[in-house]
Amino acid sequence: MQHLPSVRPAQAGLTLVELIVVLWIGAILAAIVVPSFLSGLDDFRARAAARYVSSRFFDARMEAVKRSTKVACRFEPDGDDYRVGTYKDGNGNGVLSAEIARGVDTVVSAAVRLSALFTGVRFGIGPDVPLIDGGFSATPIRVSGGALVTFGPDGTSSTGSVYIRGSRDSQYAVRVFGMTGRTRVFRYVRGTGAWNPM
Repeated sequence: MQHLPSVRPAQAGLTLVELIVVLWIGAILAAIVVPSFLSGLDDFRARAAARYVSSRFFDARMEAVKRSTKVACRFEPDGDDYRVGTYKDGNGNGVLSAEIARGVDTVVSAAVRLSALFTGVRFGIGPDVPLIDGGFSATPIRVSGGALVTFGPDGTSSTGSVYIRGSRDSQYAVRVFGMTGRTRVFRYVRGTGAWNPM
């Protein structure tokens, strides 16, 4: 009878040192990936918010043409954000905040906070971010109608820009061009210090 040499079974599992090394490598990878992921998510939300505001302007413009009356998007301060609502002229003299309060100019689309729709995003502009037209301002609503962007039945509008900021400083702007009533979304690129159209 022949005896086979005994074979030691392979070691199962990791040693404590190996486990510590694996956890350490995982922590380093997480420290690299997580901030980049969060920054990307913030930028995605801020871009979506800018496109949402642009679509609110587009809808208001179409309503004005369809109803043959003035329609306006109104920006109301609400805590650290603004609410944006859409209203139509009820008596032929344009959309006015006082007449919205009295119910003369009526709601087309209810006012909503931007931050309620897009987590961490609000109307705002960073202190180190220049306005599209140059200069600096802490006021994110920069339109010729004060707090109102008004669209006429001929497709024209008031002019200006509204600025949208993410929680990690993603910065966008929605610009309204008065002669055509059209809008354009811009993104601020910190590396170049320029506003790029989207």
